[in-house]
Amino acid sequence: MKDTISRYSTGLALELLERLIRAKITVTGEKNLDAGPTLFAINHFTRAETFLIPHVILKKSGRYVRTLADDALFVGRFGDYLRRLGVMSTREAHRDEKIIGDLMTGRQSWAIYPEGVMVKSKRLIRRGRFRLARSGRIGAPKTGAAMLALKAEIYKKRYARAVVAGDAERVEELGRRFAIRSTEELAPKETVVVPVTITYYPLRPGDNAIKTLVKRFAREIPPRLEEELEVEGNLLLSDSDIHIHFGDPIRLTGFVTRHFFFSRWIPTFLRTLEKSNLLLRHEARRLTRRFMKAIYSNLCINIDHLFCSGFRLVGSGKVDVLHFHRAVYATAKEIGRGGKHFLHPTLRKNLVRLLSNPDYRPAASILRLAGESRIVRREGDTYRINKLQLEMMHMFHNVRLKNPMVVIANELEPQKEVIRLLSSRLDSTPAKLREETAAILTREDLDLFEADYEKFREEGVSRGRDVGRPFLLRGDSNRPGIVLSHGFLAAPEEVRLLAELLHEEGYTVYAVRLEGHGTSPADLARVKWRAWYRSYLRGFETLRCCCDRVILGGFSTGGVVAMLAAARLRGAAGVFAISAPYDLGDIRARLVPAVHFWNELVGRFRMEKGRIEFVDNHPENPDINYHRIPVRGLRQLEKLMVKCRGELEHLRVPVLLMHGTDDPAVNPASSKKYFDAIASAKKRILPFECDRHVIVRHEARHAIAREIDRFVKGTCADSLRSGSIGADRI
Repeated sequence: MKDTISRYSTGLALELLERLIRAKITVTGEKNLDAGPTLFAINHFTRAETFLIPHVILKKSGRYVRTLADDALFVGRFGDYLRRLGVMSTREAHRDEKIIGDLMTGRQSWAIYPEGVMVKSKRLIRRGRFRLARSGRIGAPKTGAAMLALKAEIYKKRYARAVVAGDAERVEELGRRFAIRSTEELAPKETVVVPVTITYYPLRPGDNAIKTLVKRFAREIPPRLEEELEVEGNLLLSDSDIHIHFGDPIRLTGFVTRHFFFSRWIPTFLRTLEKSNLLLRHEARRLTRRFMKAIYSNLCINIDHLFCSGFRLVGSGKVDVLHFHRAVYATAKEIGRGGKHFLHPTLRKNLVRLLSNPDYRPAASILRLAGESRIVRREGDTYRINKLQLEMMHMFHNVRLKNPMVVIANELEPQKEVIRLLSSRLDSTPAKLREETAAILTREDLDLFEADYEKFREEGVSRGRDVGRPFLLRGDSNRPGIVLSHGFLAAPEEVRLLAELLHEEGYTVYAVRLEGHGTSPADLARVKWRAWYRSYLRGFETLRCCCDRVILGGFSTGGVVAMLAAARLRGAAGVFAISAPYDLGDIRARLVPAVHFWNELVGRFRMEKGRIEFVDNHPENPDINYHRIPVRGLRQLEKLMVKCRGELEHLRVPVLLMHGTDDPAVNPASSKKYFDAIASAKKRILPFECDRHVIVRHEARHAIAREIDRFVKGTCADSLRSGSIGADRI
């Protein structure tokens, strides 16, 4: 009955905690929560971890876990609240015996912080070894957690042996110490240590609701408490991310076996566990190094880590902006390939925008912090770094407040492979890094296509791999490069004939694959228009690494994406669009809003049989295009066109619009609508006598290629160089 009440109270306390936390908590390694009697060894950066870990484990596995906390916290109602959570004071009487007994029997698992205290500076390594910078000293992680885990296994074996040997006195003594009545209470599974890594993003000090509330009721807040409220309150009550990884369980069999093996040659009075003999301490240090390495290896790496560490690695105190961004991008993509590292979303699918856009939100956020801290300032195309200010550690208890950037850089320091990769790219010549970045971008495109093709391939529906695979035709590096995109429902093969004509003129041409295309209609149904834009950006950035200038272009929907990119990027020299739709012009497309509304209505009432997901299509090029149109895809096409129309006032580079006079799919008047809305002073419309929509595969493609060549050589001659970075308004 008492246990039921305790668990009920704990559940209520954790429920209250969940309602207070606004941070997004992501958990990985959940399978490691059911490993039997467990000692969770956790890195310690905030006081909130005392509450977070029991909360997360209970939610994910239904297990109640106890943890230790500083005795100073056990005051008044807050102390009662901690006890209801199952938290024990570090000064609790017979603390170790209770923990060991729980692990021996499996009554309770425990969460312990082997770093000993909150490591606010995140200074985790020194001279190649784990040496934690704490308040007033630098030292190795404590071995107390390892000692408890090892003793639990050793005492469990000694208790069982005493029972078998009929040593009643020993059985009674161990039973009394650890609250055990018989061998039946001993856990059948061995005790394991599960390393737990908690990563916070972003680390941004600032006022928050908790700090405001405390200041309202307290006349004066001690500086140390104010720092903790400002840093930790922001992490919990803002839209921050908390990533918690439960690592692979570390079995203790090997450590315990070694202990028993070597202890046979040690005198009995030196073998006592009560005094933690030399042999046991040696095994505890081995175990501690093992789980601490796992803890620091499972960090969830985010963009702040790479920026802060990158600024630390720049030797001269200044670095070219685009070179720095490429180094960060290349490093993130390289460490993401092997699956050895956890990457935060800031280093995943949207990271390509870092190369084209200095206002990419995650990058802008850390740069804003760098500016406020007077560590980094941007001067034109250069970052200037105040190295002295960056490395300033400040006092232990206010370093998170005074210099969070050094704390962030310190956290990544144990990741030696990542630091080495980032350093080597920063030290590369601009030409070498450009080539490497281009290779990474094209490889990423190919890998994404191959993965999507394997996942969504439909027999009799999907076309061959060569139809959907993006391709790069290398030309004269001194001439402009051309990004070329296919249309809706199609694939890169659609624009191959035009790409080859442009390549014959000496241009480097990259035919991109808009995500969701070249695989199957089911793939396109899941993709949003922003993914098409990202695909196009990768093509743009690939050519920026290969050519001095870049021209954007596309056919049909690809032309819409090209104009949207040209309106947002200042790195493009010009843009051409062929048969680009201004709105949903054909009769089937006009049905899309009504069909979409019907699907929403059906979904709301869960009448799945009435849902319309695909509409039949009779394409002009059946060997390339999909034969079914996903309704969701059409809806995304409509959103793309609306977004493009809203950006045309920002389109100021030279523009060439081309259209077939008798296009049966897209109203030729679309080009005139675009022409009137585009803000550029250099714009031109060219009609071509043609009664087909896919004009780029018609005989007219030769004339189109000549006009593009003339457009590039003439109108774009004085336009911006592609090396300038522009603003992206997403």
